[in-house]
Amino acid sequence: MTRIGILLPTREAVIYGDRTGDPRPLVELAVAAEEAGFDSVWAGDSLLARPRAEPLTLLAAVAARTTRVELGTAVLLASMRNAEQLAQSAATLDAISGGRLILGIGAGPDTPGRPVRLHPGGSGLPASLQPGLCHRRPGPGLVAGRRRPRIGSAGRRR
Repeated sequence: MTRIGILLPTREAVIYGDRTGDPRPLVELAVAAEEAGFDSVWAGDSLLARPRAEPLTLLAAVAARTTRVELGTAVLLASMRNAEQLAQSAATLDAISGGRLILGIGAGPDTPGRPVRLHPGGSGLPASLQPGLCHRRPGPGLVAGRRRPRIGSAGRRR
């Protein structure tokens, strides 16, 4: 069965909107998308190149206002974040949303001073997010009583 999602225009809201960077209209757009029958709502990420609302925070606000749509990151730049903090944030968002998080992770750019080191196994994840290489793994240890968030690509569940 084909599922349809919408990518929230997080960058465009900052650049072309009222130029205040107010993300609240994006939350309203997500609510409207759920009401229109979309299956998922996605938020992009860019810490350096393009100003936009932080995706996990934005999706937490969307989670509080919606009940059905899945919430995805398209695509979160994991190499630009602390692995343990990212795991805790994702697990918390998944718990808040009732298990609706789809965590799309990408290696991100090779930024001066922060090279991306991919695992030799070829999974495409930064070495800091490889199983067994994190100091802690996402899930019950970070958010008691909850399962790990789904980690997939392009909305496919694993």
